[in-house]
Amino acid sequence: MAYDKSNPLISIGLPTYNRAFCIRRAIDTLLAQTYLNFELIISDNASTDETEKICLEYAEKDKRVKYFRQPENKGYAANFYFTLGQASGKYFIRVSDDDWWASEYLGKLLEALEENPEYGAALCSFNLVEHDGTFSEAIPLTGECDVTRDSYYAVYKKVLMRKPGLDHFTFGLIRTEFLKKFLARPLTGRLGWDRILVSEMALSIKLYCVPDVLRFIAKKIPGGHSVRFHIKKKKKLVSTNYYVLFTTSLKRVITSPVIPLHRKLFVFMPWFGAMLAKRKKIFGFFYGDYSRFLRLSYWKQKLRKV
Repeated sequence: MAYDKSNPLISIGLPTYNRAFCIRRAIDTLLAQTYLNFELIISDNASTDETEKICLEYAEKDKRVKYFRQPENKGYAANFYFTLGQASGKYFIRVSDDDWWASEYLGKLLEALEENPEYGAALCSFNLVEHDGTFSEAIPLTGECDVTRDSYYAVYKKVLMRKPGLDHFTFGLIRTEFLKKFLARPLTGRLGWDRILVSEMALSIKLYCVPDVLRFIAKKIPGGHSVRFHIKKKKKLVSTNYYVLFTTSLKRVITSPVIPLHRKLFVFMPWFGAMLAKRKKIFGFFYGDYSRFLRLSYWKQKLRKV
């Protein structure tokens, strides 16, 4: 669905750092959107490559592009918060400098929120792809991962259980007024900070899932990180990722100024249910190795080797 300038302004936040080799693709696909009324806010985290030159080139050609360069690298999360601070649109969406999008991306997400005012954020299904565009894996927000009709508590539990794709709601189209109030308590430098924020968001607003695949995430970029989906890790005494998620999430929820008090009163039920479901992940050593150590089958295997 195409929109013209009489429709709501969307602010797009694009934090970047040393992505001269791929940022053109990101900017080109954003400027090619069928929805026209947006501002693209680029915050350069003191890049040392050609990123600044490329971004200034686009800013000169298109007035919707606003380029800011940070005097020093302030970290990804803080750079993202800066783009939000510059936003003036009714809606805000965070994008990555190594992703790209279908031309209907903004229009379809906006349509979902404009036609459903009771929802605060919208996210679409997406594909993981290689840097050259070759398909790798689909992450559909359908079936169990479609939380559009779920209760606040059901969505919260699914986020804690790390259902595929739901932690990406910080990349969704979100009402700016809510987001600025929500991020008045930023999480900077925390492990899995975006996933923790989504868990709090799940109890704050209704989340809308658009089934269409409109976003493409580079699974691995040259010299960059890999997108981590379904990667098995060696068990530790306590799984750091899950421990931080569960403990910090509960603290954020209880002290959140945007979650109604009556909703906080029953949050322990989905929180405890998710913890039980993920007990093997949280207490890897105790639940896995230690219980196996106590089982008779463990000793039978040991005796066979003697």
